[in-house]
Amino acid sequence: MKSIVLGLLALLISACNGSRTEQLLLNQIQALVRSAQETDKVLKLNQINGLEWDELLLIRPYTSFNSLDEELSSNKVLLATEIDARDDITVMLFKHAGAVVGVVEFPRAVFDFSQINSQTYTPNDRILLTSENDK
Repeated sequence: MKSIVLGLLALLISACNGSRTEQLLLNQIQALVRSAQETDKVLKLNQINGLEWDELLLIRPYTSFNSLDEELSSNKVLLATEIDARDDITVMLFKHAGAVVGVVEFPRAVFDFSQINSQTYTPNDRILLTSENDK
């Protein structure tokens, strides 16, 4: 019984820690986006830290889970975002060595990443932050 309680406690702590990490990551990315919007409009992905990652995938609003690869379409954290039924966020999915290490629900009110080409990014990449209003 004691081991079950300790196991549940460890699971709860790790779950809370994950959401705290993702909130800190969201805050950091929002600050980087706002700073880039005020200066050169370039988001330098190598400035995103707080987790070890080597791949970033931007998942647009209303993306069907069936359109994602099997590993992603069954990821519980990604499923919890309900991106297939939402238009207020773009999901930023961070991977390291093929495993999902972070999922951030980035609000489109801050910046609409859904306008950006859907591709895989690395920490060495940069994203030009332009919008329809900039044209």
